[in-house]
Amino acid sequence: MQLGRFKANQIYNEDCYKAIKDLPDKSIDLIIIDPPYEINELKGGGCILKEKRIANLMRELEDKNLNVGIKDEILKECLRVLKKPNIYIW
Repeated sequence: MQLGRFKANQIYNEDCYKAIKDLPDKSIDLIIIDPPYEINELKGGGCILKEKRIANLMRELEDKNLNVGIKDEILKECLRVLKKPNIYIW
C-alpha cells in the first residue's frame, strides 16, 4: 500500500516536518511525537536545591527556544494527514 511516495509499514529516516507534506490527507491513524529536547537539567535528586534547578531548567529551555511549544503549522499538517485527531505528544 502506498501513502504518497511512502510504502506502508516501512521505516524512513527523514525530517518528519518535511516528509509529512508528502503524505495524503486523512491517511494516518496515529501520530506519536517525542521531540529531541536534549535538556541537561532533568536529573533526579528530589527537592534538594529545587528553586535553583528550576531556574536552570527554565534558562536552558529559553536558550534552546523550547519554551514556545510546537508550531501551529506542524499541528495543522498532523491534523490534515490524520483520519481523525489522534496525537500523543510528550
